[in-house]
Amino acid sequence: MQTAVPPRTRIVGPEPFRNLGFPGVVVAALVSSFFAAQIVCNLTVLILYGRHAFFVQGLRVADWKHAILSNGVRLPWWGNLMIGPPIVPVAALLIFGAEFAAGRVRAFLERKPAWTTAAARLVGGAALLGFSFWLYSPQQGAPFLHPIPLSAFIGGTVLLWKVAASVFRKRS
Repeated sequence: MQTAVPPRTRIVGPEPFRNLGFPGVVVAALVSSFFAAQIVCNLTVLILYGRHAFFVQGLRVADWKHAILSNGVRLPWWGNLMIGPPIVPVAALLIFGAEFAAGRVRAFLERKPAWTTAAARLVGGAALLGFSFWLYSPQQGAPFLHPIPLSAFIGGTVLLWKVAASVFRKRS
């Protein structure tokens, strides 16, 4: 006698990233890691060297992987600790912030005409493409297959494709 195997049950409740979706979370994770590194590096310079060095002298972390400042000096070992570990929680905070903002924008756009959603996608896609092109510019010098500008490029292209597809979609 065979016993029936119960079907896989799905956990009931809201999905953690239902507004961004899986591809959006990947783009948000890669892009927010760039901004998280910038935030943590700038806070490290502010804490270790003060406001004058950051705002007046323009001291920045030039290479965070090797802990080298813009004046060529290496950060002390505790400066490395102030940069490395905090990047992950700051990036996670930025990803959850993007999900929260996407939820608020989605709720706002649901009550508006369809063209407002297309306009929001156009602005978001243009912003992602602009960020990607900025990273690929000669001043920034990102390599061609670097995941951050590549994901921003793909995400921006997908959003612009959705705008173009919505123009030609048949209204019911």
